Amino acid sequence: MLSRCNADSEMHVALMNLRGKISGRERVILAKEADKMRSPMKIDDNLYFETHYDTETLLRTILTRVLDVVGYDYSHILVAVRSTV
Repeated sequence: MLSRCNADSEMHVALMNLRGKISGRERVILAKEADKMRSPMKIDDNLYFETHYDTETLLRTILTRVLDVVGYDYSHILVAVRSTV
C-alpha cells in the first residue's frame, strides 16, 4: 500500500513531508533514516516506515496515520487472509 501510494508523484511529496512528524510511543513511524527504527521497511530512498507492530495495529497505522493524512484513496485495496494450517 505504501509503495503504491509513493509511486504517485504528489503522494511521494506528501509522504516525504510527513517524515518525522508522526510517532508511536517510542519511535517515529515514518522517517528519513532507518537507524532509530526497530523494524524499518524501506519505501524509497530516504523514506522508511516502522513495521514493528502486530498486524491490526500495523494496518490501522498505515491507513489512519499515514494514508488518510496524505489523502491517498485506498478504498479499492483488498486484504486477503489465508490460513497457514
